[in-house]
Amino acid sequence: MDDTAVVAASEDNFKKLFFAENRWHSISIARKRIPEIKWIAVYRKEVKAITHIAEVASIEPWPNGKYVLNFAKSAIKIGPIGRGRNGKGSGIQGRRDTSKARLEKAKTLEEIF
Repeated sequence: MDDTAVVAASEDNFKKLFFAENRWHSISIARKRIPEIKWIAVYRKEVKAITHIAEVASIEPWPNGKYVLNFAKSAIKIGPIGRGRNGKGSGIQGRRDTSKARLEKAKTLEEIF
């Protein structure tokens, strides 16, 4: 089951939201998927890899019709999980879904999605 939302972040938003605020906001999620999301991972655009994951404590409406994911505690470092040795393949542009189990085993993005 896909229980993890993976979001793409600039370095500024990564530091501000993922670490300073322990949340991620303005994320599109289908209403029926909300109960299934237990984790959020971040793909850092500048690093070109997934580097951190956080447990989701709550999901609340955001003013623009999207949602805010509040973390249970600070994000923890994982990976990095990047594009692999040859560097081929694309990074993550928007939100993607996966499972925490796949993230824990993966060495490259191709193994996650």
